[in-house]
Amino acid sequence: MLIAPPKPIGSVAIVGAGISGLACARELAAAGRQVALFDKSRGLGGRSSTRRASTKQGARTSFDHGAQYFTVRDQGFAELVARWRDAGKVQPWHPRLWRIDGGGGGGGGGSLRSPGAQPVEDDVERLVAVPGMSTLGHALLAEIDPRTLTHHPRTRITEVRREKFDWELFDEDGRRHSGFSMVVLALPAGQIPPLLGTGVPSLAGPASACRFDPCWTVMISPTRPLGLDFDAAFVSGSPLAWIANNASKPGRPDTPAWVLQASGAWTRDNLERDRAEVGEDLLAAFRALVDRRVEAEITGVHHWRYAKPDPLPEPFLLHAPGSGIGALGIGACGDWCGGPRVEGAFVSGRSLARAILARGADPTQ
Repeated sequence: MLIAPPKPIGSVAIVGAGISGLACARELAAAGRQVALFDKSRGLGGRSSTRRASTKQGARTSFDHGAQYFTVRDQGFAELVARWRDAGKVQPWHPRLWRIDGGGGGGGGGSLRSPGAQPVEDDVERLVAVPGMSTLGHALLAEIDPRTLTHHPRTRITEVRREKFDWELFDEDGRRHSGFSMVVLALPAGQIPPLLGTGVPSLAGPASACRFDPCWTVMISPTRPLGLDFDAAFVSGSPLAWIANNASKPGRPDTPAWVLQASGAWTRDNLERDRAEVGEDLLAAFRALVDRRVEAEITGVHHWRYAKPDPLPEPFLLHAPGSGIGALGIGACGDWCGGPRVEGAFVSGRSLARAILARGADPTQ
C-alpha cells in the first residue's frame, strides 16, 4: 500500500472541491489551518460547471450545464461577490425570462401558444460567473493561500477511517492519506454513508435520509437562430423544467447554445436510459415547447444524480466528541444542508469551518 506523508497536527482533509468544500477550505486556511482538498474530478466547483465545445462548423460554444445562475442574500457572501464583480469574474444576467406552463403532465407538454406562457417580471438579480459558471470554483481557490493547501484532483476517496490518533483516507488506487485531526465531507448526502461504513451514525443517518431530485441535462447547438421571444424559461407540464440559451449570458460566445434540463420526475422515470435516447427525447420536448422545427446538434448529455436536494434544516453536520486543536472530529456540508442554492453551499461550508475553528485554539497563535 502506498502511504502519503503524515500531516501536521490540526490538519483538515476536505473531500469534495465543490462550492461548499472550497468555502470551508478558504475559511480554515485563513485561520492558519493546513488543508488537504480531495476531489474525484480534475475540475472545481461541483455543479457550478461549464462545458466548452465547438459546432461541426467550428464555432465555439459553451454551456453552463449545472447551476444556471446564482443570487446573493448573505452579507459575507455578498462582500466576496462584490470583489469578484469588481474583478470582472461575476456579472449580472438579464435574460428575457418566461414561465411556460403547458399543463401537459409528463408527456409532450404544452407550447408557447399555451395561455400559461408569459414573461416573468421580478426584481431578482441573477448573477453568473464569467466566462462560465466554473469560474466560481477557481475564484474561490484563488482566495486560499497556496502555502496552506494541498490539492489532490482526480483522487476518488473510497473510505474514511478513524484510527486512535488521526483520520485516514483511502483512495481508489490504494493510497492511504493519514494524519488528519478533522475530516470534512463536502459531498452529496448520498455519497457519505458508503465512505463511513458503520462508523459515525450521527452523520450517516441524516445523510441517508436526505432526498435529491436527479436531473438529465442536454446541451444543443441549433444550426440557425430560433427567433424566440425569450432567453430562458421555467417550464412545467413538460419533461423539461428549465431551458436557457447560454449565449444570452455575458462573456459567452455568441453561438446559440441551449441548455435543456429535465424535471426531477421525468429524470427519475428515465434514470437508467441510454444517453443518446434521452438527448433525442428532450430535444423533441424542446421542439414541442417552442413550436418550431429545431435543427440542432446534441453537443452533450449529462446526468446529475444529486441535482436538487430537499435540504436539512441544519447548515452543516458535525460529530466532534472532543475539543482542542488535536481532537478528532468529522463533519459534512453542502447545499443539502440549509439551502439548495449556490449561496447555500457556500454558507454551509463556511459555517462548518467556523464551528471547527471554535473547537480549538488557532494554530498560528
